[in-house]
Amino acid sequence: MLIISSTFMQLCSLVSLRTIHKKVGDSVEFLSGLPTEGVNAARWKYKDKTVADKSLIISKQIFGNRLHFNITTLSLTLTELTLQDSGDFSFYSEQNEKQRETVIITLLVYESITEDPILTFTHVSADSNLTCTVLVNCSLKSTSSVSYKLSDGNQTHEGSSRQYSIRKQGEGQVFTCTASNSVSSRTTSKTVTCREKSTEGTFIM
Repeated sequence: MLIISSTFMQLCSLVSLRTIHKKVGDSVEFLSGLPTEGVNAARWKYKDKTVADKSLIISKQIFGNRLHFNITTLSLTLTELTLQDSGDFSFYSEQNEKQRETVIITLLVYESITEDPILTFTHVSADSNLTCTVLVNCSLKSTSSVSYKLSDGNQTHEGSSRQYSIRKQGEGQVFTCTASNSVSSRTTSKTVTCREKSTEGTFIM
């Protein structure tokens, strides 16, 4: 039988966790979601450093002029986001001299995917007179934190690389790759037929 102490439950109730996904260049507004009436103390921290509080002290050491604090709503706005801005923003406050729950908002900033993924096909084997096996690979030149999906028109699989068996006769098989992250996605498709492989081992398209 699982026993959870009342102290642990109390600590859990004092923390509110959220996550915001944004892309480079965007702006983000952090809202605590708590009432603002009767608040006698409030401050925002980025990681372990205070960046703004109710006494209108705003630190420009980390974000420069990109950081704005609304004394009425107690919200924090950060503009022109960069990848380095990702991290935890914590809101601490007191209402009627009593400490309220801590609100922790995790900001995740991504680069937008601006290029189509690259599909390549490598000959693996000629299984028979009817089929051949190809290795399908999908990639991007630079963007990080990207997930891939490959589709042959019938099934979609997670991952950037997969082997497929295709028929030698007919118009070929259409493969589609989707590269995505939390703020953007791009897709490309190509048709592959069982042809003679090139000297580099990649199908001649």
